[in-house]
Amino acid sequence: MGRSARDKRPYVKPVKKIELSDKNVKRRIIFVALFLVLGAFFIANGVSKLLYTPTGWTQIEVDKNSAANCGEDFVFFYNLGQTDKSASDEKRNIKRLYGEACTLAYQMFSATDETDDCNNLYYINRHPNAAVEVNENLYRAFEILDEAGNRNIYLGPVVEHYINLFFCEEESLTKEYDPYQNQEIAKYYQEIANFAKDESAVKLELLGDNKVKLNVSDKYLDYAKKNAIESFLDFGWMKNAFIADYIADTFVKNGYNYGMISSHDGFSRTFVGEDVDCGVDYDCLLNSAIYPAASYHYKGAMSSVTMRSYGIVDKATDSYYAMSDGTKRNTYIDIADGKCKAGTDQMTFLSKDKSCGQIALSIIPAYITDKFTEDSCKTLKENGILTIYCKDKVIYYNSDDISFDNLYDKDGVKFTSQLLD
Repeated sequence: MGRSARDKRPYVKPVKKIELSDKNVKRRIIFVALFLVLGAFFIANGVSKLLYTPTGWTQIEVDKNSAANCGEDFVFFYNLGQTDKSASDEKRNIKRLYGEACTLAYQMFSATDETDDCNNLYYINRHPNAAVEVNENLYRAFEILDEAGNRNIYLGPVVEHYINLFFCEEESLTKEYDPYQNQEIAKYYQEIANFAKDESAVKLELLGDNKVKLNVSDKYLDYAKKNAIESFLDFGWMKNAFIADYIADTFVKNGYNYGMISSHDGFSRTFVGEDVDCGVDYDCLLNSAIYPAASYHYKGAMSSVTMRSYGIVDKATDSYYAMSDGTKRNTYIDIADGKCKAGTDQMTFLSKDKSCGQIALSIIPAYITDKFTEDSCKTLKENGILTIYCKDKVIYYNSDDISFDNLYDKDGVKFTSQLLD
């Protein structure tokens, strides 16, 4: 007889009751004991596999539930198993250290977020003409800027407007922030650039003992008030260069010497032994398409900075904007007039004895310009900075300490490499 439509309970087939004989009790106990032993063995073996940490190059990530940090901007690999510690202990310590470094870096270099844990750029910007104590690592970054005599950090108001441009959903909206389309904006950016170049208008004074003072003139303060300016200082496109340095230096200081950290916007620090071969994929822009043109290799520790006029990953879309006419907007701002410029689509700069921050400051005249010249590469090499760039499907490089392989050759597109004199 079928089930009533009103009976919505699932149908369960009746189960027969089975009587067990007492004469097989001993045998059943033995089987149960055996199954318990085997089960414990397999469970233990499975858990041990889950807990086992393999040696070799491993990606280290910040826990997703951690405090605000810069982990999403970076990819970090570490070669586990190079010390007398177990790989598991090593990974646990490295992950903790990496998480702490990413959190502190985010706090120190942020010009947009206030934090209770340290006085960062946001705090300094809102306390002009007052002595402020900062973290020693942020102070060291300011020292490097001061030693280089670089004043691009004072382009904060222009940086803020370019960021607004990058987030425009429609190209028509970019005119409000783009000096190449809007003469009023061009005039405003020029005015900011003039303040940025003028030490009497704005200057970060290093007072010693990790204390700084952002000196801002009354004239600039009045101008800032009229134009709703709150950020005089901003590392801009160089921020992740200094963060990569800070994170790499933190690991080396703590005895971890087998890692590589890279940011999505082109800053990388490799801290390994001099006999370690390191390979890096090299992409090139050709006719608006990005090609995996080659891989390049070097040995030992290296700092590298790759400048691109275009974005290659989703996370870089907040630093670039492609116009319909083929021109590009990026974060590389010329302090001469406040306009973004890129001498060529892509260049990579490497150095064994300079940090990412030092490289970034040194290459500004070579890259943030209307036109790239090969002579600029020669000058940089004299100062310990090597160069790689691509032109007409040829990858040029100026040191035999660098080698290339995996050159792209497919569908009629072929890349080659050439060592410059």
